[in-house]
Amino acid sequence: MNFRESVQALYATGRFADIRAEAGRTADGKVALSFHTRPNYFIGDVSVEGNPSHPSAGQVVNSSKLNLGELFSRENMDRAVEIVRQLMQPGGERK
Repeated sequence: MNFRESVQALYATGRFADIRAEAGRTADGKVALSFHTRPNYFIGDVSVEGNPSHPSAGQVVNSSKLNLGELFSRENMDRAVEIVRQLMQPGGERK
């Protein structure tokens, strides 16, 4: 596997948001190659604590649309917070 294929294989795992490679010579004239990565984060367990009886914890979790294993993004989190805020309003209904 060549260098380009190695980087593509790492990206293909979906586990990394960024991959940077650095190469340099060692004291004995060999080449040292290092990969520096920034991980992707994924949605894990979504739970609700301290919620009132209505909506139920399950309704809040379902309305958030945060799904197990989904790639975490600020946009998805902001959307989930807004949906839950609306749901928590008196007579709240999701739009």
